[in-house]
Amino acid sequence: PHSGQTFNMLKVCPECGRAVSEYAEMCPNCGLPVSLFEKAFASKKTCTATEVDLGLPSGTIWASCNVGAKSAYDIGAYYAWGDCRVKEEYTWDNYKYYLGELKEGWQTYPRLAKYVCHRRLGIVDDKSYLELIDDPATQIMGSQWCTPSYDQQEELLKCCKIQKEDSKGVSGYRVIGPNGNSLFFVNSGYFVGDKMLRIESPVLWLNRANPYGYENATCFLIMRNIGYTIATMSPKRCCGLPIRPVLRKY
Repeated sequence: PHSGQTFNMLKVCPECGRAVSEYAEMCPNCGLPVSLFEKAFASKKTCTATEVDLGLPSGTIWASCNVGAKSAYDIGAYYAWGDCRVKEEYTWDNYKYYLGELKEGWQTYPRLAKYVCHRRLGIVDDKSYLELIDDPATQIMGSQWCTPSYDQQEELLKCCKIQKEDSKGVSGYRVIGPNGNSLFFVNSGYFVGDKMLRIESPVLWLNRANPYGYENATCFLIMRNIGYTIATMSPKRCCGLPIRPVLRKY
């Protein structure tokens, strides 16, 4: 090589596998910021989930930890619903299926390219259940895992004992199955934009978007009311939440 010649070193994007210049600020293909490459690689490599049989009537097998977590005491990675990318902030502008916005009177709705059950959100495809290609549990942890359903989280409420637990420096809830095996769910909160909304509860995505024409999706959290209960809420799909997977049923 000639004296003084420089070479552009390339990096590999952990999300799409494309080559990225060392001088780039983000992947030109999928938009993942270079500053998040290391975190995204870590979420793919460090998850050490094992199968936990709680003895549930349905036979559902839960993962021992969240997607991207090193253990049950680690929150793991945060994802927008149906979007497998790790982000610095969680907004509509960087949501995978965001097309723009629609103003209808005094209300504004996001226009979406997928999982649309009402024309105000985009071209209707009548899809509300998360497909495996968009499921971080499947794409990060492997084809045997997926995001749980409403029925699966409801079964935890009906069939398991729930107790608050502080362990290894974190707070959360111990869910004990009929057979005595248990899961620990660490309190996680969730992201809106770049702000963490701290809730004294695990907050985890479920596998269904709102089927009635709105832009949110379902998640579950464990709350203490009269007793310990598992409840649902519906953050906007662009918000960042962790996921506790279940074993897929073929």
